[in-house]
Amino acid sequence: MADRRQNEQPVTPEKKATARLNSMKFREGDDERAVLLAMAEKINARYGVVLAQTSSTVVADEGKTDAMLEALIIDDVEIAKYLDGLVDAQYQGSLETLKQGEKPLYDQEQPKEGDVQPPTLEQAKEILATQVTPEQLEVIKRMEKPTLQLIPVTSMARYAEALDGFKPMDGQKDANVSDWHKKAFTRADKRDGVKDNTIIGWRIAVTEGAKEPKLLEGDDVNKTLRQRNAWFNQEFGKKGVSGVDLKRILVLMMESLKNGEPVNDYIKHDETWTFVNEEPEKDGYVSGAYWYGVLRQVRLDEGSADAQYDIAGFRVSVVVDVPKSV
Repeated sequence: MADRRQNEQPVTPEKKATARLNSMKFREGDDERAVLLAMAEKINARYGVVLAQTSSTVVADEGKTDAMLEALIIDDVEIAKYLDGLVDAQYQGSLETLKQGEKPLYDQEQPKEGDVQPPTLEQAKEILATQVTPEQLEVIKRMEKPTLQLIPVTSMARYAEALDGFKPMDGQKDANVSDWHKKAFTRADKRDGVKDNTIIGWRIAVTEGAKEPKLLEGDDVNKTLRQRNAWFNQEFGKKGVSGVDLKRILVLMMESLKNGEPVNDYIKHDETWTFVNEEPEKDGYVSGAYWYGVLRQVRLDEGSADAQYDIAGFRVSVVVDVPKSV
């Protein structure tokens, strides 16, 4: 692992964006139609504008194409600059969160046999700069506390073990995991293709890390959790933005415990809890997570999807998969 990082050289956002733009220009031997259609496809993905089905159509819109490509390069530079700063500031802390406790979720210095390594700092920058869109960046910028998360794709049992092995709070007990959530663990493992406790891959997320996030604009606590989740998916799904799943909320909880300020402190902060809405509804219930100071434990409790919970709130998150080739 050490030698892989030693050979890395930082790349400026401008160089990254310029490289992506240059990759769309003609080179000797390029197939004209293929290049033009690739340009049209990228513009369509970013702007929803279908410029061409044939190369001649693209040529007819050459001025429009150039203008949009210029806009793309400006977007790419802005995205890379913002996310580079976030990764520089938080990457090491994200790794440190994973190695806390008696049974770390992941220890970079003592990885378990068979574990896939996390992306390096420079790889994390490149992956985010390449995959995050302007719409997603706008959501990230509106977060109260944008928090970088390195998320191992492994069993929920390994997550629970890591959480229970890390007790920095006075009198802290093992987490309370309801029977519904034990089954949710199994569903999450199946969804992620996890068969044992090995780390089979990684995700990078930027998640709302505020202790008690403010109510999202447009969210209505007078509606049921099912109705609110439908609104959230309609409002944010089109932007490529999600809520949190169990993995992201538990990593966020471990980070907050490390800092001595648990997120969603149920008693201390007006009985709030995170609606873990990336875990599907099952048997009429949905997932929730919080810190219960009276019992000194993290709690994973479900709530009725048909009920109104003004104490429940979303945590917006932008998450990308780390390519297997990294």
